[in-house]
Amino acid sequence: MKKIIALIVGTVFVVGFAVSAFAIHATIPAETTAVVAPKDIQIKLGGEMRFRGWYESNITDSAGAKATTGRPYDGSSMSWYDQRFRLGVDVKAGDNVSGKMTLETGVDSSSTTTDVNTWGSANSYSTVRGGQRPSGLDTLLEGWLAYTGSGLLGVPSGIKIGHMPLMVGAGQFFDHRQHGDDAILFTVEPAKGTEINLITAKLSEDTTTDNTNDIDLYTIAVVHKLDKDNSVGIDYSTVNQSNSATITNYTRLNLQNLGLNANGNMSGIGYRASADIQFGETKTSGATPEKVKFKGYGITLGANYNLDPVTLRASFAMGSGNKTDTADKNEAFQTLVGTIINYTVAYDYRVHTACSGSTTGTGICNTTYYNIGLTASPVKDMTVALDYFLLRATKKLTETANSLGNKKDIGSEIDLKATYKLAKNLTYFINSGILFADNFYKAAASGATSDPKDAVVFQHGITLSF
Repeated sequence: MKKIIALIVGTVFVVGFAVSAFAIHATIPAETTAVVAPKDIQIKLGGEMRFRGWYESNITDSAGAKATTGRPYDGSSMSWYDQRFRLGVDVKAGDNVSGKMTLETGVDSSSTTTDVNTWGSANSYSTVRGGQRPSGLDTLLEGWLAYTGSGLLGVPSGIKIGHMPLMVGAGQFFDHRQHGDDAILFTVEPAKGTEINLITAKLSEDTTTDNTNDIDLYTIAVVHKLDKDNSVGIDYSTVNQSNSATITNYTRLNLQNLGLNANGNMSGIGYRASADIQFGETKTSGATPEKVKFKGYGITLGANYNLDPVTLRASFAMGSGNKTDTADKNEAFQTLVGTIINYTVAYDYRVHTACSGSTTGTGICNTTYYNIGLTASPVKDMTVALDYFLLRATKKLTETANSLGNKKDIGSEIDLKATYKLAKNLTYFINSGILFADNFYKAAASGATSDPKDAVVFQHGITLSF
């Protein structure tokens, strides 16, 4: 009898809460109950979970101590884990209207922008590898709406507004697909196979009430498909930063880039080529303004041939460097690219490059790449890429003895990349590289000449996409 009474009481208890729950939902105003989309709106929820493990050796600062990134000098090894989470919503509100919102794990406002959380940094501020203190899933990776159709100009056209990944031309000059920019993109197809893109993007915002210290990008890009396999393109961009009278000797920037590119496949041989030429100037404010003209250029060539199950690849890339004896010119190829694997796992991703000797992720700035490689699928669901790079500085950074960049020989690098599909949407990956550093890095460190050492980078991880 007691069991029956207990069962009846428990049932009343649960049903009572259910009734309360329905009552609460019933009191929510209609305009806030769009949890279920109307029948003419499609909503798709997706995301990604990524966990990575790292190992690095002989990547230190000039004094031999570990730094966020550094140079290939003798140093102890270091390893750590990081993680990244993304959650996104794709919206299709009709045949011509769409939108996307994607959030990812971020950091607190006092830290630099990154997309990862170092393990352990949630409990206390981590100094390991520049670890950041996370503040939750609060960084907007993407957030835009788009309208496409023929109603705007009578031809296929569209407009996209918001925060979005952007790339100009072949991506050697400008590639912000990693974190994106606030932008307006207008697209029109005046003839079949020809597309014109107009872009205005805010790369840096000083204050919302003052537009004199912002950095803005303006681009016009035209792409024409010669046939289903081949296309050519031309783009012109200007990056402007207005002079600020409130900051002494603040640089006023007007960088212009003209790009040409082509890619496709002819008789089974895939190819790609690009050329960028830069001009414009910077000018400082103050009593004695100084003017420096941009004279940089960048060239890339690449080809591949499929010999199933192996694909052979070869590429060449060169970005100009700056001469040390021309104060009124800057002949280095200016790049606005992400801190990602632009070419090599060790050199341009984790080690200070020849662009200035103190930064990473500078693309082809003051660097010449010679590359051969192959891609193969040794077993089902596995892809392996092996690459060899010969690296040289296009220009010496300095003529002074025992200073970084006294020689052009950066070295050579061997990279191994692999992906293996463990299950549907679940992938294990490896990115590894060894930079056999040469005389470019023979530099003064702690008052003594430091001989370069081989820099080792090993990264592996697992990604779940849904």
